[in-house]
Amino acid sequence: MAGASMGVAGGMAGGMAPQGGAGFAPPAGAAPKGATTQETVMAYFQSYGHNNDIGCTIADCVQAMAPQGVTDAQVRTAVDNLVNEGHLYSTIDDEHYKATA
Repeated sequence: MAGASMGVAGGMAGGMAPQGGAGFAPPAGAAPKGATTQETVMAYFQSYGHNNDIGCTIADCVQAMAPQGVTDAQVRTAVDNLVNEGHLYSTIDDEHYKATA
């Protein structure tokens, strides 16, 4: 289970692969083709953040979504919006988030 035991320092420390791997493809039905960046970011955190208590890092999400042309700024904006809407919450610091449902 790659990325299941991330350190407190976060996603890429120690050469660990990001959760979800390169080219994130959410599970069927999680984020339909043509989904917005925000919908895809939410699907990422729902799919991979439930595996542990600290959730996923923004950096993991960015790396997983980069092959689709999604930038760091776009992911961070989506995370901010999802937090403000109550869909994500921060866990151990400002880089780790989990989905509320």
